Amino acid sequence: MNDPGWNRDHKEVFNDDRTPAGTCQACHGRELEGTVLSRLPVERTLICKDAPGCRATSQGKRITLRAGTKVSCTHCHRRPEA
Repeated sequence: MNDPGWNRDHKEVFNDDRTPAGTCQACHGRELEGTVLSRLPVERTLICKDAPGCRATSQGKRITLRAGTKVSCTHCHRRPEA
């Protein structure tokens, strides 16, 4: 998606009946652990909940992922039930 605000609304896409099953897994892997297709092209700071690496900021909890990181659900929250 290459959109730093993407993680704000992605839960709805994962649970949306209109989104074909396996859409997220196509890039993030069968277990949503991240693959080469989910690697960040640049460093990103994202909204997070209670995962390791989340830090409190004046704008709420955030996590910074370095360029090249394979993006996984568990960077920011628990893995959803598929």
